Amino acid sequence: MTSKKTQTGVKINDKKVELVPTQPFAESKAIVDLIKPLHQETEDFLDQKLGQVAGDFTISNPLQARIEGSHYIDLINQIQLTETKADLSATAILNDQAKGLPQFVTMRDILSNYPFPNTLAVIELTGQQLRNVLEHAATFFDLDDQNEIKINPAFCKPKPQLYNYDMFYPLDYTFDITQPYGKRVAKLNYQQQEVKPSDKFKVALSQYRAVGGGNYPHYGADAISYEVSTDMAELIAQYIKDNSPIKLPKHFDYKLKKA
Repeated sequence: MTSKKTQTGVKINDKKVELVPTQPFAESKAIVDLIKPLHQETEDFLDQKLGQVAGDFTISNPLQARIEGSHYIDLINQIQLTETKADLSATAILNDQAKGLPQFVTMRDILSNYPFPNTLAVIELTGQQLRNVLEHAATFFDLDDQNEIKINPAFCKPKPQLYNYDMFYPLDYTFDITQPYGKRVAKLNYQQQEVKPSDKFKVALSQYRAVGGGNYPHYGADAISYEVSTDMAELIAQYIKDNSPIKLPKHFDYKLKKA
C-alpha cells in the first residue's frame, strides 16, 4: 500500500491484499505448549455428555428434512416455546453440515447443529401477517425440470443462505410449490382451526431473524415484544440436561405439494 499525507489526513493511492499460505511455516512449539491446557479444556467441554434422546433426532438429508420436517427441528422449536411461552416458534436447519442429535448428546453435537450465538426474541403477528411471513418462507423452494422440489437458486448464490428458511411449530400448514410466489400457502391451521386474518400470535424466533435477518416481512427491532438473553446453545444444553431422555415431540403437520 502507498499513501501520502494531505491537509485533511492521509490519502491511499493504491492497495493490494494477499493471502499468505501458512502451510510452509512450522508451528511454534512455545505457542503450542502455551495454549495446550486451554485447548484440552475446550475439548473436554465439547465432549461432556449432557443427556440422551429416545428416538431418531438425526438429519441424514438436510433438503429432505426441510421438505418433510424433522424431529430435531421440532425439538428446537419446543425449547423455544418452553423458554418464551409464545404461541408459535420458528427455526431453521442452519447449514447442510447439521446432522441432528445422536443418542448420547454432547456440547459438541449441539454447537455443530447450532453454531451461531443467537438469543431469542418474541414478535406479535396477526393471522394475515403470519400468512405473509409463510409466503416469504415458501420462496425458498422451486421445482426442477423433473418436477422435483429444489432450493431456489437465490438462496444458494452468490452466498449460501440456507439458514433463512424457517419452519414453524405447532402450525398445520401446506405449501403448494406449483403456485407462484405469494400464493403458495394452501392451508394454514392452528389448533385445528383455520387461521383468520385478525387472529393474533406471539412467535418465538432467533434474535437475528427477529430484527430482520432473512428479509421476512413484519419482522424488525420495533416489532419485538420481549427477549430471552441466554444464548440458544446454552438453552438447548440445559433443556437436554433437565429432560433427559428426550422423547420425540409431537410432529407438526407440515407439507409441501408439487402437483
